[in-house]
Amino acid sequence: MRPLGLYLWFGYELPPERSLSLIRAAGFDAVMLWWGRYGSAPAPWKQAEEARRLGLSVASAHFPDDSCNALWLSGGEGEERLSRLLAALTECAGVGVDTLVFHLTDGAAAPPLSSIGLSRLQTAVEAARRCGVRLAFENLRYPWHLEEVLDRFPEEHAGLCYDSGHAFSSPRPLLLPGRFRRRLLALHLHDNDGGSDQHLLPFDGSGDWAAVMRMLRESGYTGPLCLEAQAQVYESALDAPAFLARAYRAAARLRTLTDGEYPPSP
Repeated sequence: MRPLGLYLWFGYELPPERSLSLIRAAGFDAVMLWWGRYGSAPAPWKQAEEARRLGLSVASAHFPDDSCNALWLSGGEGEERLSRLLAALTECAGVGVDTLVFHLTDGAAAPPLSSIGLSRLQTAVEAARRCGVRLAFENLRYPWHLEEVLDRFPEEHAGLCYDSGHAFSSPRPLLLPGRFRRRLLALHLHDNDGGSDQHLLPFDGSGDWAAVMRMLRESGYTGPLCLEAQAQVYESALDAPAFLARAYRAAARLRTLTDGEYPPSP
């Protein structure tokens, strides 16, 4: 049976250790981590160790998304972002986290593709190969940088993190284009009303989940079905265990769709 996962920070102000325990108690098999320091939380590699102690696998980690656009510009900020990325790849490899999610840009006014940005990414992809960690580039609201990067770096250690919420709210939806769907490495599954990135639970928005799950099945992806839902619109009515129970039911329903309830598309 396909494992089910959830992002560690699901919207309640809880210590990571408590969140991990509740995620496991709700029935999830896997967790996604933020690979950066925040507040008084333990270092991410310690969170990975605690997850495994509780019986959760680490489906993926997310590199911090600050300074995304600096990657494409000359100067120290872009070099510093690359340096942090290389360090994160080494850290992930050290604790057996095999997939690191990365944002290529931020916002609608992203800088154009540049030779310096592509050179930095070449360095990162080569480092990922040496470390045995896969870099999963996430689809954002505007997919042009992603398409170019995936075409340019066909290595097995570079692929796609598919974020359904970004796809549902994009002016140009990116629903696993045919030439990329076999390169799917990670999932961020959540819903919205088609207008903004709301991080709702699947089936609580207007997303076409039958179509998404059909494409996932056809992609050959066999990893965990991971939700990146957050509880902001739920927490006034649901405490954390109740929200997680609802999240687990939504994830299990997605799993049913991938098991063949809908026929493959032509």
